[in-house]
Amino acid sequence: MSTQIVERHYPKVPGLVRRTKGDMSPQSLEMQPLGRSILADLLEPKPHNPTLVSSAHGDFQLCRLG
Repeated sequence: MSTQIVERHYPKVPGLVRRTKGDMSPQSLEMQPLGRSILADLLEPKPHNPTLVSSAHGDFQLCRLG
């Protein structure tokens, strides 16, 4: 997770209200990054056994990654 602060690409609007303002308390909003970092350390990456599934038109002849 990036710790870089992204600057707003538009001027700040005085009447702008965050969409999460009414849903969560300020303390909950402050704790979100901590919770995400703890979960990232505890949860294993998924999928465990990734596989490519052939399409309805048959087997893969070419697979481009990237």
